[in-house]
Amino acid sequence: TLYHIPCGICIGKINFGKLVCISANEYFTNLIGSTEDDFVGKDIDGVSAWLHPDDAGRWKKVTAEFCSGVDTTDELYRFKNKNTDDYVWLRMKGCKTRLVNDEELIYFTFTDETELKRSETRESALRELYASSIDSAKLVVWEYDVATHTVTFDSNGYTARRCKEIGLTQVFHNVPEILYKIIPQEYHTEIKRLYDDVFAGKPNTVADIVFHPSSDISPLFLHLSYTTILDNSGKPVKAYGTSQDMTKQKTAEMQYEHEVTYMNTEHKSGFIAKGHYDLTANKVLGYYKVDK
Repeated sequence: TLYHIPCGICIGKINFGKLVCISANEYFTNLIGSTEDDFVGKDIDGVSAWLHPDDAGRWKKVTAEFCSGVDTTDELYRFKNKNTDDYVWLRMKGCKTRLVNDEELIYFTFTDETELKRSETRESALRELYASSIDSAKLVVWEYDVATHTVTFDSNGYTARRCKEIGLTQVFHNVPEILYKIIPQEYHTEIKRLYDDVFAGKPNTVADIVFHPSSDISPLFLHLSYTTILDNSGKPVKAYGTSQDMTKQKTAEMQYEHEVTYMNTEHKSGFIAKGHYDLTANKVLGYYKVDK
């Protein structure tokens, strides 16, 4: 029966203060490219030779604890497969059992979590890539809880730094209602439409507003966007928001419009102006006037 269980099994027994392997099934030995002879009759402490160097010390500690009275263990180790030279992640669970004849044995089970760990590694890499992209784009990001009307800003990277710079706390309650107190009156309709879209379950929505965080900080021109998440019944439960500071671009556009108005109304010709444009995006990046 031991050899047909679909997980690795190793049985140990304490002899003269050492934990000795008395049986190991084929499933376990196949996981690490070994044979039963590599383990049976040998001190389990020696299995550390199969482990990643960073895991070997922990293995020795666990086996020593079993000999000194510990009854259970649950650990994750990297075993090196002798055939492939690759490491596999094995979850080892162990427990002491006393048989009817009063003999005490220790059963270890091994399950392969290699794919799970690889998936976690990929997810971690993607999270780092995502965070790097957010920082590069200088986006402030947050999560909005629809039921409680609560905004929670990301606590890492650019978002955390920017919130600190302009004096925003990580959590805002009573949103959007509180925004009407800090957003100029002319943008209230836009804010209401943005959040009405979220409440209606619209997948994506955007808005352009002005935000004046404090008297010592110039007004900020912000491009807001929301991606709404629905539950299984189609009801909106949360939304992920981003804010991009468009102040520099908007200021350049306003300066350009001011100069055009100046030329058209005053018919002035005594100045030189130069501009910097992104023709692909149809944006004014910079505009400067030099009086003669």
